[in-house]
Amino acid sequence: MMPGFNRSRGRFENYWIAAHATALAHAALILIVDRYAQAQQMDFEATAPKYTDATFSNINWRHLDHDFHRHRSARLPDDDELGRPAL
Repeated sequence: MMPGFNRSRGRFENYWIAAHATALAHAALILIVDRYAQAQQMDFEATAPKYTDATFSNINWRHLDHDFHRHRSARLPDDDELGRPAL
C-alpha cells in the first residue's frame, strides 16, 4: 500500500506495486506500508489486524499531513521549462 499524490492528475491515489524496482511517474509517495507476510511474521505471526494496528499507531500523522500538503501545492514544470517541444 502506497498512498501518494499524483501531480499530473492533481489528486491523491493509492498505488500497489509488486516489484521493488518499479518507479511512479509524477507521483509523490506519502506513505509506504509493507503488507507482505514476512513483514508481520516475526512479531505478529498470522494476526494481520494486530500488525495493521501497530503500524498505523506508529505513524507520525502530523508529518504525513505536512508532506501531503507540500506535495499537493508543488507544480510540475511545463515543456518549455524542460526544454521539450510542445506536442
